[in-house]
Amino acid sequence: MTPIIEWIEENVKKYIHYFEYERFSQIVKIGNGRFGIVYKANLVNTGLVALKVIVNEDSEQKLDVNDEFVKELNLLLKVNYHPNINRIIGITKGLRLMDSEYYALVLEYADGGNLRAYLEKKFTTLEWNDKIQMALDISNGLRFLHSEGIIHRDLHSKNILVNNRKLIIADFGLSKNLSEVTTNSMGNKNGMLEYIEPQRFKDDKYKKDKKSDIYSLGVLLWEISSGIPPFLGRSQNELAFHISYNNLREGPIEGTPPEYLNLYQECWDGEPKSRPDIEIVYEILSKLKQSLQPIVHNEANVRSIDKDNLNSDNDDLNISSGNQNSNLINENGDPKSRQDAFDPPHYGNSNDVKKLEEGRKEKIRNFLIVGCALSGKTTLSNVLCDTDTDDEFIRENEYTINEIKNLQKKNFEWNGTKYNVIEIRVESIMKKVFYDEIIDLMPEGISQVLFTVNESFTAAEEIKFELYKEIIIETGILEYVTIVRNKFSNFKNKDECERDKKYIFEENKIIAEIIKSCNGIIHVDNPPINIYDYDNRIIVNRYIRKKSRIILLNYLEEICRGKYHKLEKWDDLHSSIVSCAKLDNFAEVETNKTLNIPRNLFNNFFSKSKLKNQDWFNKKYSGKENINIAESNKLKLGGFLKIKDFEKVDIISLKNFELIKLEISGCSKLTQINLLELSKLKNLTVIKCSNLTTLNCSLTVLTSLDISGCDTLKNIDLSKLPKLLNLSVTECQKLTRLDCSKTELTDLKIINCTQINKIITTTENSAEKSIKTKSLYVKGYSNLTTLDCSETDFTSLEISDCSRVDLSKLSKITSLTVIDSPNLTKFDCSSKELISLKISNCSKLNKIDLSKLSKLENLSVINCSNIIKFDCSSEELTSLKISGCSKLGEINPKNLPNLESLSVVECSNLIKLDCSETELTNLEIINCTRINKIIALSHTTKNSAEKFTAEKFTAEKFTTTESLYVKGYSNLTTLDCSETDFTSSKIGDCSQIDLSKFSEITSLTVIDCLKLKEFDCSSEKLTNLRISGCYTLKEVDLPKLPNLTSLSVIDCLKLEKLNCSSIKTLTKLEVSDLIELDCSNTSIEELSINLCPNIKKLICSNNNKLINLDVSNCFKLEFLDCSLSKLTSLDLRNCPESIEIIKSPDLIITRTKEKIKNILIIGCTGSGKTTLANVLTGTEYFKESEYGVSKTERFHKKVFEWKGTKYCVIDTIGVGNTKLPIKKVTNRIAEGVYSIPEGICQVLLVIGENFTDEVNTLGLFGSDIFEYTTIVRTKFSNFK
Repeated sequence: MTPIIEWIEENVKKYIHYFEYERFSQIVKIGNGRFGIVYKANLVNTGLVALKVIVNEDSEQKLDVNDEFVKELNLLLKVNYHPNINRIIGITKGLRLMDSEYYALVLEYADGGNLRAYLEKKFTTLEWNDKIQMALDISNGLRFLHSEGIIHRDLHSKNILVNNRKLIIADFGLSKNLSEVTTNSMGNKNGMLEYIEPQRFKDDKYKKDKKSDIYSLGVLLWEISSGIPPFLGRSQNELAFHISYNNLREGPIEGTPPEYLNLYQECWDGEPKSRPDIEIVYEILSKLKQSLQPIVHNEANVRSIDKDNLNSDNDDLNISSGNQNSNLINENGDPKSRQDAFDPPHYGNSNDVKKLEEGRKEKIRNFLIVGCALSGKTTLSNVLCDTDTDDEFIRENEYTINEIKNLQKKNFEWNGTKYNVIEIRVESIMKKVFYDEIIDLMPEGISQVLFTVNESFTAAEEIKFELYKEIIIETGILEYVTIVRNKFSNFKNKDECERDKKYIFEENKIIAEIIKSCNGIIHVDNPPINIYDYDNRIIVNRYIRKKSRIILLNYLEEICRGKYHKLEKWDDLHSSIVSCAKLDNFAEVETNKTLNIPRNLFNNFFSKSKLKNQDWFNKKYSGKENINIAESNKLKLGGFLKIKDFEKVDIISLKNFELIKLEISGCSKLTQINLLELSKLKNLTVIKCSNLTTLNCSLTVLTSLDISGCDTLKNIDLSKLPKLLNLSVTECQKLTRLDCSKTELTDLKIINCTQINKIITTTENSAEKSIKTKSLYVKGYSNLTTLDCSETDFTSLEISDCSRVDLSKLSKITSLTVIDSPNLTKFDCSSKELISLKISNCSKLNKIDLSKLSKLENLSVINCSNIIKFDCSSEELTSLKISGCSKLGEINPKNLPNLESLSVVECSNLIKLDCSETELTNLEIINCTRINKIIALSHTTKNSAEKFTAEKFTAEKFTTTESLYVKGYSNLTTLDCSETDFTSSKIGDCSQIDLSKFSEITSLTVIDCLKLKEFDCSSEKLTNLRISGCYTLKEVDLPKLPNLTSLSVIDCLKLEKLNCSSIKTLTKLEVSDLIELDCSNTSIEELSINLCPNIKKLICSNNNKLINLDVSNCFKLEFLDCSLSKLTSLDLRNCPESIEIIKSPDLIITRTKEKIKNILIIGCTGSGKTTLANVLTGTEYFKESEYGVSKTERFHKKVFEWKGTKYCVIDTIGVGNTKLPIKKVTNRIAEGVYSIPEGICQVLLVIGENFTDEVNTLGLFGSDIFEYTTIVRTKFSNFK
């Protein structure tokens, strides 16, 4: 399987819809070219789609079809959301061609065929309005491509499709990002002669650019005006010559508007600089379209048609079609409905318009848009009215709170109906002047109230709904109310909309009741278009707004059937509100009829009957000594309350409030806390209240309690906390007793409560009523001698700094950790259920009795320096790690028949290791300097000779071991693994080792073997080899490693020559300090020799994969052979003038030195550094990742120009979240630095969110670099 296919298999299906091939039927071939075949097919539940397969039917062109498939797929995904681009629906696999299965792109099917065929059939029916709309469609699509830095390079009438009455650009097989275009790429050479600019015929090295597309567009515009293909009947052999040297062009067509004729003649001008940009082309066509609109008597209707059909960025082609299906699918893989297609009716000529006008009758619909500030009501008004002015954009600003001073009525038309729109804030309805004005502006009444909600319902919106609940239900207005859920990006996904409705219903019963009684809730998204710096985003956002508009108008057209709601008189409404307020005891309100009364009413209610916020509470009570309050009609507390640093308070008593979370901290004089009948309180935190002596809580729903730093607290009564699940008690020095028997604890943490002598975790009667606690963490009990958990349900226990604790009563524990207990001398645990045990930093512990732990699976003993021996006989033990046990003289794992992983580290007194009865798959032995015997015999050869000494190790009986790590054996000379199943081995500081017997190894690391002089390893299965720090190594024999794919030879100072020309499979190479390197005949794609400053000879020929070679730091290079590679350019500015070069004829070499400012980008993986590199260079050259895993395996650099100055951006490998050792990361960053020997102008230290490993990365350079460093804080949305 090729790497491209693997990439498709592993990644594409995650990001794009994949269809099983069985879902397609009636597959018919409808077209083909040199590099692709297109089929028409029927997709289950969807209809007709197009299938495109990338093939190579041109014997003169070398083409990797899988590579081209991925390239075209990436381009389609990048531009997939534009209406004038052929959209990709998904991919499939199963089409068989030439006995092979191919991947296919599943594309939107064009019901009208291609433009050439369409003109042939329909040209006589088209008017100039239609032709200009065609030109606008193509220009709009091309404008979007150019804005994304993409050139099509193959525009002609067969690559323009007609679908659902509009033109779309298709076939991106030859398209490129502008930065990737080369003189020898296919798209630069291929295309239809009639549409290719003269420069391409004159100069083989000429690179196509945006102006090349403009030339092709000019020919297309002429073809639209004439209805026939360009240069029909002319000889292809002569055509290129006449276009290039005789300025051959087609003549004008009679009746062509002068502006149109001048435009296409400017587009196909022989001089590229004289051709207009696509923005100018689009602007000229738009103005021409407006000037040719038919004149009708009803001006209002003309404006409506203009807005619906002419002035949008994605105007549809006015071509009749019998097929009304858009042939696109929704998120569920099913066909989109008519509403999903977002295509309103269109009318192609003046006769259609007149017929429409004759049929229209005056109809009026009145919309009142109501919402809080920042709810999106102004934006909704603009979208409905299709408003496109700067003043309205300013009013949309999401950071501006608009206070409406005068109501304005805007109007628009839609399908023959006139609509009036008034927007108003909820608060303003309570003002008589506005209320009366609404009646005057909408005398017919209200057709629909649109209540806008941004994201979830806020507390303010909930309160307003609650206030109006009785009133609006009684008045009957709910029949005319629609909730508009704004800023909902998944508004097209019905499942997401339903899920959001369900959440709203669960969130608030009053809102749910109102929504169920009204017309319902509709989801839209109206993203901003007043973002003047982001043209591409504006195009997309306009398109989304248009979709939202059509969804909303189709909905409103359906529900508004000529009915109106007449508003009541002000006095009646006012008295109803006041009565409602009194009835529900919301607030005390004066009942006189002055105009400010409603405002006072609203203010009182908005605070939800004195619902006070944190600032109010702080101001009211921070200076008091006694806070004794209870809920009343005038005082309500809800949600989260923080009482922090109230320096004078002595007693806090709270009763009957609807608090959910309470935090009391830093109250140094506080002595007593009383919390009674707080029926909703679930989370209580008390921190650093050093004089607190009494905590009196009766909290029936409390689930989490955290008490810390309360030095004088002697007792915590938990008996009135029946639902308590999580308890943490830290640094409460006077606490002596803790009774948890009445709770439902699942997690208990007790830290540094030094006087505690009793922890009750069970009931007094029997073990049958034991609590459900699963986890216990006890720390800081130097005097604690007994911890009895025999009758509990503890399964996890961590004990820290409890040096004398008796562990004999831990009968049900499954996981035990004992750490930092320096006075613990004996370990005796009798839990038959114990599965995992970790003992660490118990320096006086001299004996571990594991004989009773029959179910133990994982054991770790670390830094217990006094242990001499421990005996473990567990048939279940699979993993054993022993480290830093300097007095340990013997480990006897032979009674561990199922042991799979063994690690023995820095046990300096260990002499013997018997693994003969185990099932090891992973063995690690590090710095056990006195070991002289490892018994590695299998079950069947117990009587065989012992094979391992400090000088020789034959591991032939490790028949199931897969991984071996050996380090610290300076006298080891032989390591024989010929009969093992080792696939991975790491060898460190074993200086004279013989590696000739590694026959089955696939991954081998040899580091810091200082006396190793020759590397002789014979393994046909070895694919990954790393050699580092072997300072005396002089020779590496690579021909015996024919299948190596990755090779790293670093810091081997005596190694001067390396020849890997025999390894065709080699794809990655990392070297340093070489004089000669031969990597010819390999498959390396990118090669940097910058860690070899003294290299003199480099051969990398006959490598058709090599695309990037960096020798910027090779000042002594005398000979370079890079012939028969894929290199297109090579920078030799720092190499000697006398260098001898063997190269391909097309290779462009740079020798002239120029002033370039070097920018080094460093940062952690996932910080956004690679994205920053792309942003700076204006390209997508650097590989980005969205998932926090670095895609930068080595440094990459790219030159760009800004205001006449050239800059070179170097993106380095990310630090952190990588499996590479820090030394290797450092080497790769150093490679990037060495690639710019002239020096660094600026280091950009990229910080995604918080400072982590970035600071350490900067430390690699020394403090002098700080002067040249700028911190770039990425992912900061409010950067402006």
